[in-house]
Amino acid sequence: SVQIKHTIDGLQEQLFPPQIKAVKQKIKKESDTSSTGSSFMQMMFPGILFMALLFSSQGMALEFWHDKTQGISRRLLSTPSGLGQYMNGKLLTSLFVYILLATVIGSLGLLLLKLDLTKIFIIIAWLMLSGLALGMMMLFVSLLMPTEKSANVVTSAMVFPLMMLGGSFFPFDAMPKWMVAIGQYLPNGYLLQSFNQWFLKGKPLSVLSMPLLIAIIFIIIMWFVNKSLLPKFVRTK
Repeated sequence: SVQIKHTIDGLQEQLFPPQIKAVKQKIKKESDTSSTGSSFMQMMFPGILFMALLFSSQGMALEFWHDKTQGISRRLLSTPSGLGQYMNGKLLTSLFVYILLATVIGSLGLLLLKLDLTKIFIIIAWLMLSGLALGMMMLFVSLLMPTEKSANVVTSAMVFPLMMLGGSFFPFDAMPKWMVAIGQYLPNGYLLQSFNQWFLKGKPLSVLSMPLLIAIIFIIIMWFVNKSLLPKFVRTK
């Protein structure tokens, strides 16, 4: 019996502590893997939003060429409201598209990333502003093109570098320094990086104040520029 007791005591010393450590290590490893996956998705989430914005803003700009080839915009030259109301209507329509995009992708973020509902409203508002800024930029380029085909080719050629350098494909923290130095001064890169300061790095909402002001000024300036280009764009064949 004494020998059996010694055998049991020896087994207890060998088995029980390693088992407890193994369970703890396994739980810790699973927790680390889960948090790593969640943080990666959270880092990619803003880039996906701005990628969708770039494609939709390009589509909005090309709508002006579609209306021109159909003769719609030319007929508006003789109407009392003129082309200004026409452009404002197009911009208002694009706002609804940006809201829809932000709502759909934001809802996925709500489910997958467990975002607060208040953050969703801020995301929607920021994407509306960013979408308008990018749409104005795309419209400016589109109005300068001589044909619809060239407008399509040039704006499509712009989208990929803007996504690559502007943080849509890879987060700014994972990009080479020379790419960050260029991308942070692009319209989409600047707006995305400013958004990340609040969304990813947890800085107060006031960090968006200056980018908000710059974006509004940019939109106003580009609105007047595009409005001045629109009559010539409509009249040319």
